[in-house]
Amino acid sequence: METQRLKKISQTVGAAIASHRVRAGLTQEDVAERLGVGNEAISRLERGIVLPSIPRLSELAELFDCRMDELLLTASDRKSDQAAAMEAHLSDLSPEDRAFIVNQAHATASYLRSKDHGAQPSTSSSSNIPSTEQTKKNAKEF
Repeated sequence: METQRLKKISQTVGAAIASHRVRAGLTQEDVAERLGVGNEAISRLERGIVLPSIPRLSELAELFDCRMDELLLTASDRKSDQAAAMEAHLSDLSPEDRAFIVNQAHATASYLRSKDHGAQPSTSSSSNIPSTEQTKKNAKEF
């Protein structure tokens, strides 16, 4: 694997570990103590200096009360992994808020497609992005 890509993956996984640690209300010292490692080892993981082994990833997921894939999905550039990560972000939102996010993603994707192909944005351009109220109304009609 190319060095730059591996570095990006390491940093993204490290950021996910840090985010889950904070969400769990733990300090780096707490995690280090529970895993029987030094504070610097946790710091290196979170900064993306090193990638965790699979057994260590399992321990971290157990400690943070999350699935192992939650610590990895954000680092993947595979469409199916990115879709799973998006699904996880949407899971605890109301139907109206999910519809709002879906509309925003649609508008953004349409804009980026048109930009990449030199065409004018479709009806989903930023000026045509539905308001929060319109999105909530649309979601209720779902």
